[in-house]
Amino acid sequence: MSSPGASSWGGRTGRFAALLLLHGGTPAFAVQRRVAARQAAIVPEAESASLSLDGELHSRVEPHALELSRAAISASFGATAPAEELLGSLSAAPLGSGCIAQVLHPHVERQVADDLYLLRGACGAFELLLSPLLPGLRWLALPQMVDEFAAFMRSQLDLRLEARNLDAFRANFAVDPRVEVPRPLREEGLVARRVLVETLLPGQTLSSLLEEDAAAAEGEAAALLAADEAAAEAMQAAGMGAASSADASAAVRAAAELEARGAAREARRSELARLGLRTFLTMVLRHNFVHADLHPGNILVLPAGGEGGGGGAGEVRLGIIDAGLVVELTERDRRNFLSLFKAIGQGDGELAGDLMLRHAREQRCDDPAAFRRGMRNLVESARAGERGAFNLRHLKVGEVLLEVTSLVRTHHVQPDPVFTTLVCAIVVLEGLGRQLDPTLDLFSVGLPLLVGA
Repeated sequence: MSSPGASSWGGRTGRFAALLLLHGGTPAFAVQRRVAARQAAIVPEAESASLSLDGELHSRVEPHALELSRAAISASFGATAPAEELLGSLSAAPLGSGCIAQVLHPHVERQVADDLYLLRGACGAFELLLSPLLPGLRWLALPQMVDEFAAFMRSQLDLRLEARNLDAFRANFAVDPRVEVPRPLREEGLVARRVLVETLLPGQTLSSLLEEDAAAAEGEAAALLAADEAAAEAMQAAGMGAASSADASAAVRAAAELEARGAAREARRSELARLGLRTFLTMVLRHNFVHADLHPGNILVLPAGGEGGGGGAGEVRLGIIDAGLVVELTERDRRNFLSLFKAIGQGDGELAGDLMLRHAREQRCDDPAAFRRGMRNLVESARAGERGAFNLRHLKVGEVLLEVTSLVRTHHVQPDPVFTTLVCAIVVLEGLGRQLDPTLDLFSVGLPLLVGA
């Protein structure tokens, strides 16, 4: 099957109930919740952590039974022999179960249709009831957002599309030895609508690596404190004899080793952040073929070397999996997107505002100058960090997103979907980058990729 890839919500009991609801829901809501679970920029951090436990909604959703997988394999490939004989092996324990393939239960098409019907109804009722109170609500384009999500969900019901997406990503990154994508076993006849078999990348999910790093950092901090205390005690020993001097030296060496280990871990995290950001922005700015579900459970940290021996010794490498959701822009939208990205990256908020007005799907702005000034203020505020950089320590995308939402509603501007794509891209990058290296500047990596784009 597809590779693996106290809060105001009522305290511990409320979080437990929420997790039961999240894990037990239907497919469309499962995908929506996965998106929400990784967006600490929008959902408050404590609630996001409670709902996702990071990996809980990304890769550890309750899987369906092994017999259902066997039946799907037999039905898809006409196999009269056991599935294990066809595939070589079939484990009862899935590598991951947050992907659509592990939410793809019997009658999933009807369940998704019901989900989308409920979403459209809820969206319509929301607009109908609140429009008299919030006249600018229509400018948020909620129905269009639901339609785009519906198209995404329907595309995920056919795993042959994911296979085509994987092939496209493999072609796009064929010359990059630091990025690897699994190969669908198409030539072997193992790609079908409901079953996708692909090569296994021997890596560790970024989410599990982050968990391990956090545990290691906590243990090393305690050990470092103990080493410092031991060194202080040894150096205060009466007379500073040979034994106490040796103890002090050993304690100092232990502390230095722990600090070096922590520094190496931070360096690796920084390299991962830069490589992940470069990979994603290459999809956006160069390839115009963007993985739209790039949470930490869909990124693997791979050992050095690869299919062609690529990657230098000790060099960080990434694997990209679960390619069911992708975004492509029309040529016009792509040009608009690149112009908007460049304007924001160069700190020209007024130009960004002007581009949003010119390329808006619909707008009745009575004061364009005020809208442009508002965008200028937002961009200047976002760049208020060190040396005017868009580094993640200072850039709070959730806050900026709320302010932009207020701005477009106040001035009656319905942004082009290009702007929505830009915001979503930065939100995803913020969630990943903030965990790995909060000093990373988004646009210092992205702007060079605009050359020749």
